[in-house]
Amino acid sequence: MNGKKNLVAIFAAVAALFSVAPKLRSAQIEEPLKPALELHESGKIKEALVEYDKVIKAHPKLAEAYFNRGNAYFDLGQDKQAINDYSQALRLNPKDAEAYYNRANAYRRLKQDGPALNDYSAAIKLNPEDARSLTMQLRTDVDDAILQKFFDYLRTLRGHGAGP
Repeated sequence: MNGKKNLVAIFAAVAALFSVAPKLRSAQIEEPLKPALELHESGKIKEALVEYDKVIKAHPKLAEAYFNRGNAYFDLGQDKQAINDYSQALRLNPKDAEAYYNRANAYRRLKQDGPALNDYSAAIKLNPEDARSLTMQLRTDVDDAILQKFFDYLRTLRGHGAGP
């Protein structure tokens, strides 16, 4: 029991340093996403969705458009739509650790811990040096068994020269 308390205390302390909100990637793709990103960053999320829709219609293979529209849906609490967009972004760019990570956060809000854990793991495999911050994004209300499996997985990565 004491080990569990320590794990939760450490986890909670570090988790407070990080935000769960997905990041927009405006610096990586300016055009044609610029108008949508500006609206999104200024908090006009519904208007940004209209612009993301236009970009996706004109550029259906632009993974960044799906990724950022997924972020907009996530910001609106529309997690199923966010998951759909993150999934499409991953079909177009399967090495996008951030898309796995954001999709995992959406799964977590839907209380779908299994798919969330799978996506957190995929994100860590793609970007092992970021494993520590990804770990801290999990909430303390995660089922203890799932949290323990996740930490066991991180220990396995560490044993192979990756992870925290």
